[in-house]
Amino acid sequence: MRRLTIATLTVLAAVLVLPAHAQDANDALEKRLKTAFRKTDEVERLDAVKAAAGLKDPGIIQFVAKGLRDRSISVRTAAIKALGGTDHPDALKALHKLYFRDMPLRDDEELLALLLKEIGRHGDPSSLKVFADKPFKGLTQETGRARIYGVTNIRDQRSVELLFKALQIAGGNPRRGGSRLVDSSYKGKFYPDIRVGIAVLTGRDPGRDRLEASQWWVNEVKKKVKVEKDRPDVPEPLSAKWEAFWEEPYYVGRPAPKRQALGSPYVIVENPDAATVKAAVKGLTEAHKSKDVDERAVAIEEFGGVSSPAVTRLLGKALRDREKRIRLEAIDALGWSHDKSALKQLHRLYRRNKKLRDDETEFTHLLKAIGRHRDKSSVDVLIDSPFKGLTIATGQARIFGIGNIRTKEAIATLIQAMSLGGGNPRGNSRGAGEQRFMVDARIALLVLTGIDNGTDKDAWTQWWRKAKKKYKISPDRPKLPKPDQVIWENFWNEPY
Repeated sequence: MRRLTIATLTVLAAVLVLPAHAQDANDALEKRLKTAFRKTDEVERLDAVKAAAGLKDPGIIQFVAKGLRDRSISVRTAAIKALGGTDHPDALKALHKLYFRDMPLRDDEELLALLLKEIGRHGDPSSLKVFADKPFKGLTQETGRARIYGVTNIRDQRSVELLFKALQIAGGNPRRGGSRLVDSSYKGKFYPDIRVGIAVLTGRDPGRDRLEASQWWVNEVKKKVKVEKDRPDVPEPLSAKWEAFWEEPYYVGRPAPKRQALGSPYVIVENPDAATVKAAVKGLTEAHKSKDVDERAVAIEEFGGVSSPAVTRLLGKALRDREKRIRLEAIDALGWSHDKSALKQLHRLYRRNKKLRDDETEFTHLLKAIGRHRDKSSVDVLIDSPFKGLTIATGQARIFGIGNIRTKEAIATLIQAMSLGGGNPRGNSRGAGEQRFMVDARIALLVLTGIDNGTDKDAWTQWWRKAKKKYKISPDRPKLPKPDQVIWENFWNEPY
């Protein structure tokens, strides 16, 4: 008597649980696929493969897998997508088989990136052997991102380890497939996506700095990390990047965490009457005399949004308060103020208090408050001595502040700043941090121009060299990709 194989039993089980009409439809589709692959008609093969997408019938999957080696690129692409969207172990095995056996596929960046993405879509730990396989050989931006997000979609402890291993490897030219693996420019380009992966897997955002993230892993996280079954809540800029890659919601089966309302924390009174100004001046004056820090802070919170020169002068006094909390509150209030003299107070503070550069928090708040006014007079301030007191936060505040000022001078300033190098926060070498700030510069220039030249400073420089004489900046901001819009809105806490 012939023994039934596991594969045969699987097919029989699938047939038994299907309703009769569904099985008839599957049989008809299997026949259609069989016929289509016997013909030379590309359209017929393509349509048949697309019709089979997502169907968990082993017989159908077997025929769709034939499309993976079809002579037509369109059919091959459709077959990869169809099997990527089919939640069945046979579909994933077919994709794995294609990856390991079709070596010429490595020369087709677009097709290889798609294959890696669809393998990753399954979220199966068995695919880690694919993503760990010579990841830097023939590396490109698209294949690198596909490997990173593929690993990110596999909720396994080994996934986190693989991401950090990729983060720490250095050297070599990716286009040559050398043993030293990747050059510094690629490390910088991939870190924003690796950051997403680490946060999605662990629930902890490692931050914007690649070197600090590596230290964080070695010193704090490596022995403690635990990958939970369900995806955790992550900051919106990170979930937006995840959604942009996978083109599906990050939060499945549950609502996304409620986003904090955007807008000023102060009640803005743009054209206050005399009584309102009088009450604000009285409240701020009395609080300024108080020894109670909370009382002084509450007064600024309550009256800081009253747009009046008299209120601005009192906020200016608070900039010299002995308590840092009050100084920060005054800086923020002046940043949100609609009074024209508020920006002058901020500029004056920048120029007179050189010691502020030694306090990252206070200096960042000041730069951000200046940039919030969107005034062309601030360009010179925001680009002044950019490497003094440079940190990730202050660098981003300068760049986004300039990006908030819609003038040609702002564009020219950002382009010129690129040629100076990105700077190494808290250090002397300017080269090490360059890519970190190019990510911010790209978004700022995208906001100003609507053009996206990525993080390639040479591409931006060449574009500006050709465009600057005739370029006219639009008074209206261009539409941004969702991930970039979220980053911009979260930084300014204002709707784009």
